Amino acid sequence: MQNICEIIISDMLSKNNSITSLDAAMNVLKLHYDNNVGYVLLVSSLHEKFHNGNLQIPMNIVIGNWKYITKNYYIPERIQKVIEGFTKIQTVNEYTWQKDQYLLLQA
Repeated sequence: MQNICEIIISDMLSKNNSITSLDAAMNVLKLHYDNNVGYVLLVSSLHEKFHNGNLQIPMNIVIGNWKYITKNYYIPERIQKVIEGFTKIQTVNEYTWQKDQYLLLQA
């Protein structure tokens, strides 16, 4: 969510001289409402592992039109690198992805 907010604010600032936090929030909500944000349903423990960098999620199981943002918004370089990293994660068949087959980062 933080990356999406940063994308929206950066994009709005690149196009306008002034914005409000309400403007940014409304744009973020619209992206979610229109299903233009990628998401994966996770239990809380896996969600925590993902945000701590200990779980990789293959893009082929991401729900939502996540490419919409990459095609329609200015994306800061730092976030572009994050997106590029996500797209390099190997794909798995979502119907055979078992509990013991998590793509964990190697320490």
